Amino acid sequence: MDEATFGKGLRRLLTSYVGTQTGEAVFTLHRRRAEWQVDFRGASDVPRPPEAKSQPVRREGVSVDTYAAVARVSGEMVGVLGGPSGADASLSATVRLEDDGVEGWEPGLHEGAGREMGSAARERLRGELIQALLPFTHGVGPRQVRLTLQGVHRPGEPGASWRVVVAETLHPKTPGGADADLVAEYRGLHS
Repeated sequence: MDEATFGKGLRRLLTSYVGTQTGEAVFTLHRRRAEWQVDFRGASDVPRPPEAKSQPVRREGVSVDTYAAVARVSGEMVGVLGGPSGADASLSATVRLEDDGVEGWEPGLHEGAGREMGSAARERLRGELIQALLPFTHGVGPRQVRLTLQGVHRPGEPGASWRVVVAETLHPKTPGGADADLVAEYRGLHS
């Protein structure tokens, strides 16, 4: 498949949403013998996430402090992982954020253990974790992000490899009454 043709088709679908629609778009890639096909389903009834900024913000990159905090948390996560030996493994972790900062993280369910992960695989995973977490730092107020990692060790390969398979914001129940007004005012101040 020609990369330029595929990129052009996907770009057309993505840019149809810019400036004209709000909501959610789900893209599905289908691999065929000679090409990739892109299907998409759009929904405009998706509520705006509470951590989203209410006014457009032009932001390029992140602050040094934010990047350092994301890199630190990513390094800590990689440090607790061993490689699966002969089977798949998984790890779930919750990262706590406040505005543009990272407060910390907590490991969740961890299945599988065994062989040590090589230094190249550790650095690759650390980079992937950083790239997965950085977009979530562009928010307002306290929030939590759940990451799900999957590890694989294939027979004959010297080490295990891990990858991020899910990164999602956990949405707690919104407060009611006076608390809801206070939260809305707080978010309005930071938009």
